[in-house]
Parts: sequence; C-alpha cells; structure tokens
Amino acid sequence: MNSSQQQTSAAASDVWLNLGFLHEAVHNFSDKGCLEHFWACVCRNSRWVVPAKCMCVIMRTDPNSFRIVGRLERGNFYEPEDTIYAIQDNFVGQALQTNGVRWFRAPWQESSGCPLSDWIVENSPVAILSAPIQMGDEQVGAMLFGFRRIRKQDETMLGSMALGYSLYVGMTNSILQTTRELEKTNQQLEAEILERKQAQENLATARDQALEASRLKSELLAKVSHELRTPLGTILGYSEYLHDGIFGAMTNQQQQITYKIINSTNYLTNMVNDLLDQSHYESDDIALHPEWFPVKAWLAEVDTKMGVLAHKKGLRLSFDIDDALPVHVYGDKDRLQQIIVNLTGNAIKFTEIGEVQIRLYCPTVSQWAIQVIDSGPGIPFEAQGYIFEPFRQIDGSETRRHSGTGLGLSITKQLVNQMGGEIQLKSEVGQGSTFTVLLPLKVKEEIGE
Repeated sequence: MNSSQQQTSAAASDVWLNLGFLHEAVHNFSDKGCLEHFWACVCRNSRWVVPAKCMCVIMRTDPNSFRIVGRLERGNFYEPEDTIYAIQDNFVGQALQTNGVRWFRAPWQESSGCPLSDWIVENSPVAILSAPIQMGDEQVGAMLFGFRRIRKQDETMLGSMALGYSLYVGMTNSILQTTRELEKTNQQLEAEILERKQAQENLATARDQALEASRLKSELLAKVSHELRTPLGTILGYSEYLHDGIFGAMTNQQQQITYKIINSTNYLTNMVNDLLDQSHYESDDIALHPEWFPVKAWLAEVDTKMGVLAHKKGLRLSFDIDDALPVHVYGDKDRLQQIIVNLTGNAIKFTEIGEVQIRLYCPTVSQWAIQVIDSGPGIPFEAQGYIFEPFRQIDGSETRRHSGTGLGLSITKQLVNQMGGEIQLKSEVGQGSTFTVLLPLKVKEEIGE
C-alpha cells in the first residue's frame, strides 16, 4: 500500500463503526433518555463504515425542539449539550422530519443561525448525509455524516449503507424494547407470585394459629366444665335433700329458697353440660351409641321433662306420632332426646301464648323426622343464617329477656350432622317457627338383626 492509499485509509477510518460495540451499547437503553446516552457512546467510540469526515447526532426533545447529543470531528468527541434548540426550516429540521436517508448539498448555505454552524465551519463538508433514528414507528432523531469530498457514483452506496445502519439500530431498538417489556412483565409476575406465596403462607400461619387457639379454648372449656360438674352436683343433691325434708321439716319460706337453689343449680348444670358438649364436638370427641328403642316410651320421657315447663307458662304441649313410623327406631336415644329437648325447650322459652307441638313422622320410606312447631314470635330472616352457630343468639345484648349460652341449636345441628341427617328451619316473624330434623330410617335387615 502506497502513502496515498495509507492516507486515504486513515482518513476513511476516522469514523468507522465497531458493530460489536454497537451491539453492546444498544442494550443499555430502553427509553428516549437512555437512547441519548447511547448515541453519545456511539459518537465517542465509532468507527463508521461510511468514510465520513465528521458525525453528529441530534435528538428531538419534543415535536418542535431538539438537542445535540454528540459530535465527532477530527477524532475528537464532544459531550452532549444541554441546550434545547427550536426546529427550523433548514437542513436540520428537514433531517428530523425525513424517514429515509437524504443528502444535503452545500450545507453552509443554510447554516446561518443554525446550531450546527460551528460544526459545519470547522469540518467544511461539501455534503451531509442524514439517516433517521427510530424508536418503534416514531422518528426521534437523526444522524448527520459530513463529507469533504463525494463522488456521484458513491452517493447511492453511501445512502444504502447509512440506511442499513439506521434500520439495524431501529430493529435492534425494537427488539430491545420488547425484551425490556417482557422482562418488566416477568418481574411483575414474579412479584405477584411472591406476594401470593407470602399471602398463602400468612393464611396458613393464621389458620394454624386459629386451630391452636380453638384447641386450647376447647381444652379450657372441657376442663372448666368438668371441674364445675362435681360441685354443682353436690349443691343440687343437698338442696334436693333439704327441699324433700330429709334433714327435717322446713318452713314454706325455706322450701321456696331451696327450690330457687335447685332451679339455679339445674340451669348452671345444663349450661356446663352444653359447654362440655361443645368442647367435645370441636375436638371430635363425641361418640354415638345407637340401639333399638321404643318410640312411644322415649317420647313419654320427653313429655315428663318438658310438660312441667310448658304447664308453668300456660302453654299446651301436644304430641303426634305418624302411624307409618315403626314402633322401634335405631339410634342413640340419649342424644336424640337431647335434640328434641333442646328444640322443645327453645320453643317453650320463646312462646308466650298458644302451644308447642311435637310430631314424629316418615317423610320418605328412608327417613324419619322430628318436628317441633311453636306459635312464638318467629325468627327474622337475617337471623336464620347464624342461629346455628356457637354462642349466637337473636338478641345478644346484655339486657336480653331470655337467658342462655346460645349453644343449644349449635349442639343440635352438630348432633344431627353426626347422625347423617339434616335440620331445617321455616319461620316468619309473627307466625311462629318450625324446626324439622330429618334422620335416616334404618330397618333391622340393614344392620343384620
């Protein structure tokens, strides 16, 4: 290579683009601000394939303004400028509004008052080639390449090279934007997954804590109830001895007092029994003991227990047994009696005038039913959804008229469910209430007897 060729090669290598650098640098921007820094890096490190003498990159700041983000001339890089310039009707303005490559001849003729006038005077280009900078479908800037000499036959080749460069960068930019968006979406999904996982762990922790608290509550109820039953039984026993005159005759006033003691002790005993049952249900510690028993004799025991309460309130307590019901049924008669006593006791408690009716019948060939009907005040619709929950009452205020723990219906429903049955409620305010317990009807052949 002779000295003339070496000089030409050196001049042409002033602005050669290193595509490897471009590939690395283009991954450092994802928005317009980053893009400006990218082009500054391109200017600083370029070895352009187009044998241009100088290079300048301009970027729009808005539809009517631009700034210079980098200049390369005589091997020197000039840092981006902060000054914002208005887009005018000269070669700069046209370059920012041209989607393709464009040649500008004799640019010094249009450089008067142009922000690039010093760049043009310093480098004295005879022609400027502009190539657009794209972000997606939007033109955000332009690359300007200045040539001191240019041959007519080279114009098409140089324009194609510049356009190819522009398309490469635009395509890379679009790919990068899509990649960044996917990365952002992926990060959001990972954050959501992490958040949901944390929420699930928190729910699991809360569930475990709630279960442990429920277990401890059930243990406490069981222990307290068990410890109370013995002294209450003692109080009840001695009160009944006193009332019956076992330890000697008593005056009427003394009998009235012992009668109140007996009633209060029975009330507390029933409450303790309910608490104990509830604790056993919550710990799955209730066992049924089914057997065949005569229906009429079993119902007579209910009459003995509940008839006195109904009579004291002036209520009529009636019983009706369907002829289709077998003489003997199979079940835990004590727990079944607890169910019917709970329902009948509630009916008597809340009914002031009228009657309470108990029906036993067969709604289907595979079921038998216990139905308790009262003429009481009825249950509001909004309360019918929660009255079977533990410790819930229609009137839960401290000034409520009727006493109780709110466990009777809860225990009743749990017993019915354990027996494989269901309990139904039909009630309207002012029309009374009807509780129906549906239970499986077994025959001796089904249980091998």
